[in-house]
Amino acid sequence: MSQITDEFMTQMLSRARDFSIVILKAGPNDSSPGAEKIICMVSLPYFNGTAVEDFDQAYREGIFYRIIGTNAVTHGRDLLDKEWYIQADITELFARVISRLHHGRSISPLLDNRRFIQILIDNTQANPKAPLPDAAATDPDQED
Repeated sequence: MSQITDEFMTQMLSRARDFSIVILKAGPNDSSPGAEKIICMVSLPYFNGTAVEDFDQAYREGIFYRIIGTNAVTHGRDLLDKEWYIQADITELFARVISRLHHGRSISPLLDNRRFIQILIDNTQANPKAPLPDAAATDPDQED
């Protein structure tokens, strides 16, 4: 695995600023133990300038494993087809936020993940191989 250099971090942090994330210096390092796989989650994944090429190079060097970005920003096949990029669909969340705001309701229940986390814990303890619950299992608009 490659060592993360200050120059690399400066380049990546300048790219990270563009899509509102911070990349921590937690990666593989020849002299100290570090993370085996770095996975970045990005809410607004803007890949400006040469960002895609820069991340391609960093991926080839083993600097990170995956980047998960939302579809809040539209991307072409040049990014979506990358092995290292995973797109998370948040259209349902956006639709629920818009609907709640339109009807004068609070969006707080959409941001409260305690119920979803409890379902995950309960399902995992009961059956570790059980599939993850879908969005309906944690729908704040449905009564128990």
